[in-house]
Amino acid sequence: MYRRVDTPPILPDTPLCHPYWTTCWWRFWFSISGLLLIIVGGIAQGFFSAYLNFFGEQYETPAIGIIILGGIILVISFFGCCGAKRENVFMLKVFAGLMVLTLILEFAAAITVAVMRPNIEELVKNNMNSSMDKYGEPHNVVTEAWDNMQMNGLGFMLVLPHLHIYTYPIFL
Repeated sequence: MYRRVDTPPILPDTPLCHPYWTTCWWRFWFSISGLLLIIVGGIAQGFFSAYLNFFGEQYETPAIGIIILGGIILVISFFGCCGAKRENVFMLKVFAGLMVLTLILEFAAAITVAVMRPNIEELVKNNMNSSMDKYGEPHNVVTEAWDNMQMNGLGFMLVLPHLHIYTYPIFL
């Protein structure tokens, strides 16, 4: 049987330290991180479900974004890991293409967040003002959300960037 020339030989004394296996392990850990992001996003979605009506129907919550990001990382790492394991050129090209596409989408998302920030702040303020009519009803989601909020009015988004965490001298 002939061995391909470009296939790295697996040395008997260091089978898992070869660069081939190292790249497989790194891509495996990326897939695990994708699964963890999906789990963390689901838990965050459960915790912040009381505040979903403040975002309105136009925008998704950050937890949904984390779940989607975890799924994308899982798919990309699948192509990278299986492409490296099987030495499949097509899967490695798909992996490289998805990595470039992810980089472009990250730039687009950063620009979108920078441009849409005032609109999102205004939407949340308007939805919070409109939800005040439902405040006070027992066992209501809006009442629980407002009770849990406990911030300093509707201008909390303008105050958050200026908050500083001060450490007490005892902790220094």
